[in-house]
Amino acid sequence: MLKLNKKFSFALIIFLMVFVIPCISAAETVQYSQSGQNMSSDRFVVSDFTITSERPEIYPGDTLEMSYVITSEGFYDRLISLPKGLYFTALDPDGNLVEAGKAYTGQFISPGDSIIMKARLTVDKPGTWRIWPSYTIQNKNGIVQYNPEEWAAADIYVEEEDIPLADLTIIEAGTAGTGENGDGLRFYYIVKNTGPLDANTTVSGILLNDEDMGIGNPVGILPAGESQKVFFTLSNVSKGDKITIVLDAAETEDELDEENNDWSFAVNLKNDVSKTSDAADSSAVVSEEPDQSSNQTSSVVYYPATTAVCCDVTAQFIILGIIAVLMSVFSFALGYYYCQSKKCENELGWMYAKIKRLEAGETIDHSYIKADEVLPDEDIAEAEVVLKGKSGKEDSGDKEKPEEEKTEESVDVGTGDKEDKKE
Repeated sequence: MLKLNKKFSFALIIFLMVFVIPCISAAETVQYSQSGQNMSSDRFVVSDFTITSERPEIYPGDTLEMSYVITSEGFYDRLISLPKGLYFTALDPDGNLVEAGKAYTGQFISPGDSIIMKARLTVDKPGTWRIWPSYTIQNKNGIVQYNPEEWAAADIYVEEEDIPLADLTIIEAGTAGTGENGDGLRFYYIVKNTGPLDANTTVSGILLNDEDMGIGNPVGILPAGESQKVFFTLSNVSKGDKITIVLDAAETEDELDEENNDWSFAVNLKNDVSKTSDAADSSAVVSEEPDQSSNQTSSVVYYPATTAVCCDVTAQFIILGIIAVLMSVFSFALGYYYCQSKKCENELGWMYAKIKRLEAGETIDHSYIKADEVLPDEDIAEAEVVLKGKSGKEDSGDKEKPEEEKTEESVDVGTGDKEDKKE
């Protein structure tokens, strides 16, 4: 029974490795599935035309898995002929024809016979691809017949590939106090890179009442997702003046959105703060304020952003965990059933026989001994009592010898006395 259990467990593991795990890790997305059938004028029927991909969205460079079934409904054998045999035709977004497959040339197809055709196609352009089953087959007169154009066609859309770029935007700006020696006012703004790519060093432009102040305010290298606090000083600023900050004024950095680089606010001389709805509280921004003495100098202070790390628990590991638990429960159930059905009589008999032989000082043979060959049924109950330590017999020091042994000893002693007397 134990050997059978091991074989079953091994077979179950092999089944999971061969069938279940590949299905979990290599799940495909059906992009197109034909409904019904299409028959050509040559009496060929195409059915089960399907197209699948590895992920729901298709991008340039992805590979499509294609298949269809072609069945002959004609009245005589046909030859799948050159130059192409069975294949797929695709019309790319630029209007160019692409072919894939070209198999089964030289093979005959009889009335009622079906052939499954499979092939792969790698799409290399974004846009709509039109794909349909195709064939070149000879009739009985040796004339090559072609499938109808765009026969049972499927339209597959390939997404535009996103080019990773940085994206600089201002999330907060305001007054930082008076300048050095009370000369002018100091202002700050917080720049955040919301794009997936790091941003290089850029220069911001500063405008006062829409007039360019000629200040090249640098913003240092900014990793993706992080922020930076920048200061600048302006003189001759009055309440109500409009200050405009233009990020990447020289347009040296390619960004995802070039329209979100401007930020304007009015001066009210009260440490005012202007921020976006998703900006952090300015009190949480920790930075060292640099010394500035004129309206043409500036300093950059880096503002590190916090990052979070999350754990991605995939469905594959969850399913494997459930399978492991089920296997453990199944193994326990098999062991419990075996013990209950057999009542462990063989094991008890073997252990009791071993104890008896140890008491007799014999050498123990560790080979398996069935209970029926060692003890009768009535002694099995006694074996259970012995194993549980409830034999009812208490140790009383030296054990008395059996009467037979005593009789033999007395006879030996008597014989010895007689021999002494004769001498």
